[in-house]
Amino acid sequence: MSRAGRALDALETTLKREIAAMERGDFETLVETRQKKETQGAELESALSENPGAISRDRLFGLRQLIDRNAVGLTAAMEATGTAAKEVIEARKSLTIHGKYGPTGQKRAEKTAPGSGINKVF
Repeated sequence: MSRAGRALDALETTLKREIAAMERGDFETLVETRQKKETQGAELESALSENPGAISRDRLFGLRQLIDRNAVGLTAAMEATGTAAKEVIEARKSLTIHGKYGPTGQKRAEKTAPGSGINKVF
C-alpha cells in the first residue's frame, strides 16, 4: 500500500472513531482525536503532493463524506455544549444576588409567594 493509502486509512479510522465518540458523548476522545486528525491530514496532503494519483477519486469522495458527517456532529456537539453552558449560567444567576442568596452569600428570607408585595398604586 502506498504512503497516501496508509495516511488515508489512518485518517478515516480517526474520523470514524471521532464520530462514534460524538454519538456516545465521549468528549475526552474528541479532545484526543483533534491533534491526531491534523497530523494525519497533513501527512495525507504531503503524500498526495508527491503522488497525486495515489488515491482514487472514489476513495477521496468517501473521505469527503466522512469529513462532512464529522463536521455536522461536531457542530451539533458544540451547540449542545453552548446550550448546557447557558442553562448553568441561568441556574447560577437564580441562586445569586437576585435569587436565593444575597451579595454576602447568606440565604435570603423566603418569600411567601413569588413577586408578592404590597401594591401601593390606587
